[in-house]
Amino acid sequence: MKKKNKEKSLFESVFGTEETKKPEDLSPAEKETMEFYQQIKEGLETEISDDIRQRLAEKVPAYNLKEVIRLFPAESNSYRKNEVRLAAASDNLKPGLVSLSFFDREMLWLVKINKEGNEKAKVYLFSAEKKEYRSATLTLQPDGKVIRFGESQNLVEDFVPDVIESVLVELEI
Repeated sequence: MKKKNKEKSLFESVFGTEETKKPEDLSPAEKETMEFYQQIKEGLETEISDDIRQRLAEKVPAYNLKEVIRLFPAESNSYRKNEVRLAAASDNLKPGLVSLSFFDREMLWLVKINKEGNEKAKVYLFSAEKKEYRSATLTLQPDGKVIRFGESQNLVEDFVPDVIESVLVELEI
């Protein structure tokens, strides 16, 4: 029982919940235990690089490397004022077609939704860097509708809500 209390006290002193003896007052075994806990704490505080995460994901099947990106709607007036835009008349376009675009802050990801009436919408997912992924899950906010993409697939047809404020993209790399 006494050994467990000492070990608990050493653990709590390293992780900042309790102050105990100074390291010079410790026995060699206690110093070794304290150093072990300090190494664990330093390891927890060290940032893991993307390269190491990728290698872990390749070697450990249970390790799912995920990247989460929030996309926001493109501003309808985001074009430059002096920019000339031309539009061609087309018999193919039917009234009621709604096209929405969502970008991340770095402009590396695009979700394009083309919806016509009550039909299934065409939902596209594009990467400016042509990044590949195992799967992608899009969550349409605020209603929480989830759309799933397969491996590096960029088109899914599904019903989408009328109001979409943002899109949360979760990529399994």
